[in-house]
Amino acid sequence: MQNGDVVEFRYRVEELLGRGGMALTYKAVEFDGNRAVVLKTPSFGTFTQEDKKTEERRLDRFSREARMLARVHHESIPDFFTQGLHNGRPYIAMQFIDGIHLRGYLRLNRPRVTEVACLGVSVARALRATHESKILHRDIKPENIMLTHGGRVYVIDFGIALPTDGDPTRYTRLGVGTTGYRAPEQILRSRDVAASDLYSLGCVLYLMLSGREPFDTSAGMDTVEDQHLNDTPDRLTGCVRDLPAELDELVLGLLEKDFSDRPTCDDVIDVLTRHLPTEGEPEPNPGFDIDLTLPFRDPERSRTHNRRHRSSRAPKPKFRRSRQINYLTRESINDRIVNAEQQAVTGEAAAAGSDMEILLEETIEAYGRSHEMTETVRQALADVRQLTGHPLQ
Repeated sequence: MQNGDVVEFRYRVEELLGRGGMALTYKAVEFDGNRAVVLKTPSFGTFTQEDKKTEERRLDRFSREARMLARVHHESIPDFFTQGLHNGRPYIAMQFIDGIHLRGYLRLNRPRVTEVACLGVSVARALRATHESKILHRDIKPENIMLTHGGRVYVIDFGIALPTDGDPTRYTRLGVGTTGYRAPEQILRSRDVAASDLYSLGCVLYLMLSGREPFDTSAGMDTVEDQHLNDTPDRLTGCVRDLPAELDELVLGLLEKDFSDRPTCDDVIDVLTRHLPTEGEPEPNPGFDIDLTLPFRDPERSRTHNRRHRSSRAPKPKFRRSRQINYLTRESINDRIVNAEQQAVTGEAAAAGSDMEILLEETIEAYGRSHEMTETVRQALADVRQLTGHPLQ
C-alpha cells in the first residue's frame, strides 16, 4: 500500500502509521461516511524459494488475527470492520484510535492511583472479554495499550494472539511476548494460559505506579528473564507514597511465579473499582492532557470528546478545576520559583537551592518527570545554581 491508494473502491490510504516485524498499518478514510479506519497488511521481505513456508505461516497468522478480531466485541478493543485483498495482499480494516500509546503517556505523566485504577479496570475488562472468546492476547505491554484524548483505553495488536479452542498448538510460536512483560511460563515455553496476560498487566501496573518495570538489569548481572523466573519484585509501598495496601498486594499477586496463584480478571476489576472516581466528581488537579478519569466522571463528555478531538492536545476544561491543597498548582510553582530566585540574588544561596530541590521533588510527584511543569522547575533550579556559583553537574 502507498499513500493515495484506493483500496477496493472503499478506502483511500492517507498515511503510514507503523511498520512492525510482521505487519504494516495505515490510516485510511472510508469514502462512505468519511470515517477514519486502520488498514493492516502483512509485511514481506524478499523471499527465496526456501522461505515460502515462512511467508505461508505469516499469511496464516494474519488470517487468524482477522478471525479473532471478528469474534471479540468490547468497548476497549478496536472494532473489526472487514477484510479483503489489495494488489494481491490481504488487509484488515478496523477502528482507528485517535490517541497515544501508554508508553508516550508515561513519558509525560506520573499517574496517581486513580489513573492507574481507570486504566487497569479497562484493560482487565478487555482481557476478560478476550478470554471469554477463547483468545489469549500474549503481548500486553505499554505499546499495545492506546489512550484516546477523551480518556478511553484500548487494547490493540492481536498479531500474536492465540485461539484456545480448536487446535491452538498449530499456531503456537516459541518465545512469544515482549521482554520485561513475559510471564515465567511464557519464558519457559511451557504453556499459554489466561493468567499469562494478567502477569503482563501486573508488569504494566507496576510500571505505572513506580515509574519503572518490576525487573531490569541495572541492579545486578541477572538477565530480565532470569529475574522473572526467580526474583520477587520490590514492594510498591516502599516507592509509592500513600499507596493503599490492597493495591500493593494486587500487583504483587499478579506477578506470582505460579500462574495458578494469580488473581483473575474479576479479582483485578473488583479491587481497582474501589479506587475509581464516581460520576460527577471534579477533574483531578493537576490535570493531565489525557484524563483517564473522564470516562468514569463524565461518560457523555468523554464520548463527545473522542468524536470531536483531532489535535494532539485536549481542549481546556469547560469548568474550573476544584483546587485541592495537596496538589501543586501552576501558580504556586511559579510563585516559589520567583521567591527562590529573589533569595539567590539577595545572598541566601543555600536556602534558595534547598527550596528549589524540594519543589522539584514535589513537582515530579504531582506532574511526572517529563511534564512541562517539571521541566520548568528543573530549569529554574539550574538557573538558581548558576546564580549561586554551584551549577548542576
